[in-house]
Amino acid sequence: MLATLSVWKRELNCLRLSFFMASRRHRIVPKRLVWARGELVSCGASGHGRRWPRWRLGCRHAHPWREASAPWWGERKPEKFDRAHSPCRLAYGRKRQSVHSAMKFMTQLQFDLDTVLDTLADTGWIVLPRALPAELTANLREACLQVWDEGRFHEAATGRAGGQARRAEIRSDSVLWLDQVAELPAVRAYNAAMDEIMQAVNRGLYLGLVELESHFAVYPEGAFYKKHLDRFQDDDARTLTTVFYLNENWPAEAGGQIRLYLDDACERFVDVEPEAGTLVLFLADRFWHEVLPAKRQRLSVTGWYRRQGGSLPW
Repeated sequence: MLATLSVWKRELNCLRLSFFMASRRHRIVPKRLVWARGELVSCGASGHGRRWPRWRLGCRHAHPWREASAPWWGERKPEKFDRAHSPCRLAYGRKRQSVHSAMKFMTQLQFDLDTVLDTLADTGWIVLPRALPAELTANLREACLQVWDEGRFHEAATGRAGGQARRAEIRSDSVLWLDQVAELPAVRAYNAAMDEIMQAVNRGLYLGLVELESHFAVYPEGAFYKKHLDRFQDDDARTLTTVFYLNENWPAEAGGQIRLYLDDACERFVDVEPEAGTLVLFLADRFWHEVLPAKRQRLSVTGWYRRQGGSLPW
């Protein structure tokens, strides 16, 4: 009996030693980490800061991917997971195709956000030429013309809810809300860039913006939009207006400028040419503005950063 126990003990020790050597050779990892495609460099969650280079791992910290258990010897092939929605900071040892094509435009704003915040705090408006990458501007223009040719636009109305009505004497453009074409890569890229601006404005100006509603706007030849404010009388959610132009080589004689009035009496104003790549930002409740008649087709993306309803901070 003692001899048998001694043999079992010796075999157990050999097994432990084999397991130890295998773990050194194959880098066995804790249970909180599982196999997945890509190399996990670090996880930003609390307690997940340890680096695991050279390992194809995923982190079990409440990420919506499909976990894949692997045998300790590490020979099972990894299963697919969705890194696009993971809060972990993932880095990859070799270049991979991004899940969303919009990602390549992230953090590629063509202007200094601090300057934008300072100007908005001082004057309440700013004009930014060549604000977004030229490739993104061109892709947006193509997307706008594509859905225009498909007949998906509708004539723009004034008012909101039950008070909406088409008033051709006030505005004569046609629009298509971007949430109806949100699957287009150019639209996703644009929304990603504008979200970056929204986050910066919230950090710097504390406006409490929560979303951006925006639409393509097409002004046929002769179209216009009379002087108006973007803030509804019964809804103070619209806080910051955004206008991004898509018109290449726009001549000054073609009209279509946005006229931004700088005082309450509407005596001082600035006209902004609707040249491709120009982004205009201004406080929605403070600045009256109008679109002068266009002598050729005019394209833009118009939107409003919205806050939750309630009293304004100013």
